[in-house]
Amino acid sequence: MNPIKKQDRQKENFDRRRRRKYYKPGDKVWVTIHPISRNNRSKKFMPKREGPYLILTLRSPVTYEIADPANPDQVLGTYHISALKDYHEPGVERDTRPVAPLRKRGRPKKLPPGSEPRRQRNQRGSL
Repeated sequence: MNPIKKQDRQKENFDRRRRRKYYKPGDKVWVTIHPISRNNRSKKFMPKREGPYLILTLRSPVTYEIADPANPDQVLGTYHISALKDYHEPGVERDTRPVAPLRKRGRPKKLPPGSEPRRQRNQRGSL
């Protein structure tokens, strides 16, 4: 295969999985917490993200300054884009269709005596 075509195909595959989300000032985001930074609690019971926080400015193509929505004048910190996740306002767009019942797992229950067909077999298994 031609090396240029091979490089183009590798670039397409890489770009397919690449996160291309850019935030604008005013967007709300979740901030991922690192467990070591909050060592007063167990990592197991800590929330994964905090927020929502407000994007203030774009410092570089991959870093943003964030602030608390209650106090947008005070900068809380600068975060890399990998530590940010979109915040979606809780809305009324819920699915209100009835939920299908789960299929029961395991062996089916035995029917009461008399309702199941009886097989006529002797001890050796023949009819």
